[in-house]
Amino acid sequence: MTKITDITPEKIADLLGDIEKIYIVEECVTGGCLASKIALDFSTYDSGKKIIAINLGNEIIPSASVGELMKRYSLDAEGIVYYITKTIL
Repeated sequence: MTKITDITPEKIADLLGDIEKIYIVEECVTGGCLASKIALDFSTYDSGKKIIAINLGNEIIPSASVGELMKRYSLDAEGIVYYITKTIL
């Protein structure tokens, strides 16, 4: 059985092949998120991959419904498509 600690940056980069940009969408703040962890891991291994986090940022999150927050922080489908399209072109 594979443990999360067994997954190395080299294994991830190998699985991703020629993909250069990796978008990680998370419903969390930037500090301590998965994207930060992967970016840190990749910084110790010259993978040639760019990690792009789409998340809530580093601000205090206001009270609102999940749908409102997803739209406000562009974590809904429309926002994710817009962000990725903007960074690809």
